[in-house]
Amino acid sequence: MKNIQLKFSAVLMLAFLSLLSISCNNDTENSAPTVTGVYKGTIVNQAANKSSTIPPEATATVRMHGEQIEVTFTKGDFHHTLLLDIFEDGDFVRPCLTGSDFENTYNHLSSGYDFMNGMMTDAMKELMIDMMGSDWSKHLKIDHTDTDDHYGFFNTSNDQFEYSFMVDQMEFHFNGSKKSN
Repeated sequence: MKNIQLKFSAVLMLAFLSLLSISCNNDTENSAPTVTGVYKGTIVNQAANKSSTIPPEATATVRMHGEQIEVTFTKGDFHHTLLLDIFEDGDFVRPCLTGSDFENTYNHLSSGYDFMNGMMTDAMKELMIDMMGSDWSKHLKIDHTDTDDHYGFFNTSNDQFEYSFMVDQMEFHFNGSKKSN
């Protein structure tokens, strides 16, 4: 009986380690080249309940910044830069705020804390996360509550980028198409 338990434990551990090695593949790195580049479009300012468009041909320049992306929105004298995490979600790559921008917007921490209160090992958490679905699904389940808003996306099937952001308590919305890498 003890021999059967040892064999079962060994098989279970082997299966776990196999799944763990698969889950260590970070797909976010593969997303970055599909979204980096220059997007041309418009920036709309949603001030005082009326839309005013900053003159046409605004740009959003998307560059890699470590494992995150840096997005610089530009039109004339208007410049605003954001650092964002990115997550694959089918034909979409979805950006999300990072660090203090995340905490100030959502009023809670991101996944830098122990979401299972120390009850599971890191390897078990990774396996559980891997079974939750896309990178975006994992991010939503771990880092967000049901009431958190999300501000944009990259549509990789048609090279579109939309994103809403705040500057000095004014909301802006960028909508554009990729023009170059």
